[in-house]
Amino acid sequence: MSILHFNFSKLFDWQYLAEDAPARLAYSTSLTIFFGAIFVLSAVSYFILAKKKLPRFLKRFYYWIVYTGLYGSVYFLFLIFSRTQGLNFFKLRSVFIISVVLVLIWLIFLLIYRIIIVSRLIDQYKVYKRKEKYLHGKSSKR
Repeated sequence: MSILHFNFSKLFDWQYLAEDAPARLAYSTSLTIFFGAIFVLSAVSYFILAKKKLPRFLKRFYYWIVYTGLYGSVYFLFLIFSRTQGLNFFKLRSVFIISVVLVLIWLIFLLIYRIIIVSRLIDQYKVYKRKEKYLHGKSSKR
């Protein structure tokens, strides 16, 4: 069963979301692979970012993205595990959907933060570096 056959009107039906139906293994396998890949990519990005020499504000922003990938993937893997194993509260569809919505809202806020605040900080950092280069006599014409 693919996503094309999914009835999206069920997402607004509370009885469907609170149902204790057993999980389909086809969805859980593909979601486990997806969130496992996000975890591995976030872990690799964490170690690469630790070695990079970036301004502090930019490094902090990238760490927020990496932490979202690490913690979010572990949390969603736990939700998939609890759904397939039938744990009481965590197997509800509504918990998974609410979690996805919250992560999407967080990513939207990160995107807005990047567009508005980090771009301003990058401009200020470039001006600071130009002034520092001018004051200390460092020239690129050597």
